[in-house]
Parts: sequence; structure tokens; C-alpha cells
Amino acid sequence: MDDAEDVVQQVFLELYEHLDTKSIQGDVYPYLKKAVYYKSIDLIKKEKSQKKYIESLTTADQTGQMENLFDRTELEKTIYEIVDTLPGQCRHIFIKSRNEGKSNKEIAAELNISVRTVEAHIFKALKKLKTALKDHLLHILFSFL
Repeated sequence: MDDAEDVVQQVFLELYEHLDTKSIQGDVYPYLKKAVYYKSIDLIKKEKSQKKYIESLTTADQTGQMENLFDRTELEKTIYEIVDTLPGQCRHIFIKSRNEGKSNKEIAAELNISVRTVEAHIFKALKKLKTALKDHLLHILFSFL
């Protein structure tokens, strides 16, 4: 109903704006009827076009999400493989820090080692991850663009 009212209003507005240039001979009713008809067709075409465009964006977005999900699982797999190659104590501390969310102080108290040792192991693990993931960096950056 709103669209119908908008179409009629647009027709009257255009008629008013071009009153000095348009010359309608005879009855105005057939002219208004045809003008409303053509405006309605234009509106339907516009809405169809917008709907197709939105659907194409949605499809592209879903495809992008699937690709990002795939990239993310590949990245996680690579990270887990790298963490598995860390020396025992270093791997153990890194997992407690990142997966279990424990603070350096908590890990140090639990393992009876100094906080500085915990920090050194985490630094070592992160350095190894950075080095190993350097090849994936460009791929990760371009997947977000």
C-alpha cells in the first residue's frame, strides 16, 4: 500500500514539476493512469534488481565466510602442529598460558619455577610460532581484504 501511495505521489509531483512543459490534451485521467502504470513497472524492476544484487552479495559473503572458515581451520591446524614440536616444558607452559588462560604467576606457582622462566618459555614458543607462520602471513592478510 505504501509503494502504491508513493507511486501516485511521484506521478503527481512530476506532473506538477513539468506543468509548464507538458501539454495534456483531453481528459487527464488516462494520462495519470498510464503514468502510474509505468511508474509501478519501474518500481517493480528496481526492486527485482535490488533483490538480485542483495542475493549476490549474500552468496558472495557466504562463500567468503566458508573460505575464511577453511583458512582458519588450516591456520589452527598449523599452529597446533608447531606447538606440538615445542620442547616438553615449553609446550606445557605455553598450553597452560594460552589454552587454559592461566597467568604467568599461576603457572610458576603450579610448576615451582620462577615467573621469569615462564616468561622465557612463552617468549620462546611465540618466537617459534612467528617464524613458522611467516609464510602464512601474506595469505592471512589477503584473506581479510
